[in-house]
Amino acid sequence: MLEEIYVEPNDRYEIIEGVKCMAAAAVYEHNFVAGRFFMFFNNYFEEHRNGAAFQDVDVCLSDDNTFRPDLSVVCDLDKLGADGKIHGAPDLVVEILSPSTAKRDFDQKKKIYERSGVKEYWIVDWKAKNIFVHKLIDGAYELDDVYHDYDENELAALEDYERAEVKTEIAVSILPDLNVNIHRVFKTWWKVH
Repeated sequence: MLEEIYVEPNDRYEIIEGVKCMAAAAVYEHNFVAGRFFMFFNNYFEEHRNGAAFQDVDVCLSDDNTFRPDLSVVCDLDKLGADGKIHGAPDLVVEILSPSTAKRDFDQKKKIYERSGVKEYWIVDWKAKNIFVHKLIDGAYELDDVYHDYDENELAALEDYERAEVKTEIAVSILPDLNVNIHRVFKTWWKVH
């Protein structure tokens, strides 16, 4: 049963287990990283035409769960509704952490994405430059890896064997020809003062 609260028509909210949860507007670094992910997936789909990527679009998983992920990747285009929403589980979801949503992204939403059949769930900590990649295996999420964008100082501090283990790309399991370059996701040309 949906808990009723007053919501302005232009307010951002999600419905989690029947409860409307407000979502504040994202900061520019958050949006920049989301845009970079969109760029990788959109460029792939423009060439391959076997799906589509969407930013900030409602995903209707059930009557009680409508989320607005930072990025949704859909390979079955029949899930795209005439109402401008995605109906059913996307194949891959990217959620970029914000202080107000981090707990939900790692807990409630992760469980619901898992239950709904989202094949890959990526949680991105843009401040720490970490990407947590979860893959659905036998109906449960397993942490595939935690990817990190190492700067020159961090790389120099690593032992040779550790440096040899550093991964610079994420292989997207649902799209075998696509690798996401971690450094390009986080690389900016400006400095914050």
